[in-house]
Amino acid sequence: MRLGTLTIVALLTACQAGGVEIVVYPPSDPDAVAVDEVRIYVGDGGGQTSRLGTRALKPDPLRRGEVWARDSSEIMFDHRMLSSPDEVTSFTYAATGDGQMLSVIAVGMSGGKPTSAYGLYDLALPTDHVDRYKIGLNPATLAGNAAGTPGVTRGVTEIELWGEAPDDQTCVQLLDRGGYHDDRHPLGAITNPGDADCDGYFAGDKAECDDRFFQSSIVPGTSNLSCLVPDVVQFSGQSVSRCRAGGVRCTDGMPTTRNDCSTTPAYCTPTALCDLCPPDQKFEDCAIDPVGKDPAGALGPIVCKVPVAKDALTGVISVCPHALSMVLPFQIPLNPTCAHPMFHGPAKSDRWEASIDVAGISYPLTTVANGACKFHAIPTMLPMSPPDLGMAFGGLFAFDLSPTLGVVLPLVITTSDTFVPQCATTPTDVMCALESPTLDAVRSCISVSGGG
Repeated sequence: MRLGTLTIVALLTACQAGGVEIVVYPPSDPDAVAVDEVRIYVGDGGGQTSRLGTRALKPDPLRRGEVWARDSSEIMFDHRMLSSPDEVTSFTYAATGDGQMLSVIAVGMSGGKPTSAYGLYDLALPTDHVDRYKIGLNPATLAGNAAGTPGVTRGVTEIELWGEAPDDQTCVQLLDRGGYHDDRHPLGAITNPGDADCDGYFAGDKAECDDRFFQSSIVPGTSNLSCLVPDVVQFSGQSVSRCRAGGVRCTDGMPTTRNDCSTTPAYCTPTALCDLCPPDQKFEDCAIDPVGKDPAGALGPIVCKVPVAKDALTGVISVCPHALSMVLPFQIPLNPTCAHPMFHGPAKSDRWEASIDVAGISYPLTTVANGACKFHAIPTMLPMSPPDLGMAFGGLFAFDLSPTLGVVLPLVITTSDTFVPQCATTPTDVMCALESPTLDAVRSCISVSGGG
């Protein structure tokens, strides 16, 4: 029988302090590896939601969880060596003040390697009594070695101990898709204070590219664009203005090679975007309703008009109540297949949400369908009254043309200026229009940037 968590309140004498006691039972699964050591990794305070990349597992948008900093920079973990595989052991943590919280990951070790685990997260430490938690260790597979998709396949529990050196075991992460914990924490990790990815480079240090990505090497991509660079280049005997988006390019541990606004690879944008967004403005701020900042209409955005139905009997007007697939028509060099698409801007407005559903989880991303750019716009408030018709929800849409070249285009979702008698019963593809000023400017940038 596998033990779940069980809380028992233990009364104290007047001289005792409050806290928690963690009682750890060895795995009861007959196929589990016998345990010769139990470790408790302790995280302090509240966790931070993160897509953590470790030595074994790279960051993955489908593998999101909580990361807690270890409560001590000197003590990596508490542990007990067991005299027999059936031994039950316990660990007590005293409260030193009101409002304290901790999270723990208990790890069963066999010959110095993790083979079972259990996590308890966001435990409040009472000050006037001890809360006792009884837990049974569950068999676990080393992270990255499980059948199926790491951190996604249900029924698989994965454990990883890692650190700066290959043999370090200073940090721990537990990926649980077995349903043993609450759904908020499919991933729990306890890591070094100030060094969430446990690679020896601390957050805020120029030698650290991304504190969520172990020993990372970062190049600009559709998901991490952060700047705009205008310039003028000579091409075929003429001066050509262009505007390119870029981002951070660096390798952990090599601060002298860091470039906070690299345009390699380059992402071509309309030249008007550089005119509208000053160099000191953050890319994500520019991506919020860029068309609204352009009263002269110089951007020439992609415009996607969603159907609006008007009931013939009642006259009620509403946006069709299902996800609408927007198909973007591109006729530019390299015959793009819309690789790695990403929408930059607000995840949702008062009326719209741009998203895609993956395994029942909604993300503010875009996707590829049949070689074309396609994404979803979901009405968040229905019915939509006449004063809301014509409203717009905009941002910047990025995708890769090749390993060295990409495109960033302004995009607006708005309502159609004509009515349909009734909404379709299934989602309808909406063909979006790309205005020529944007197309011409982007084609020119692609040509002078080596895209043919």
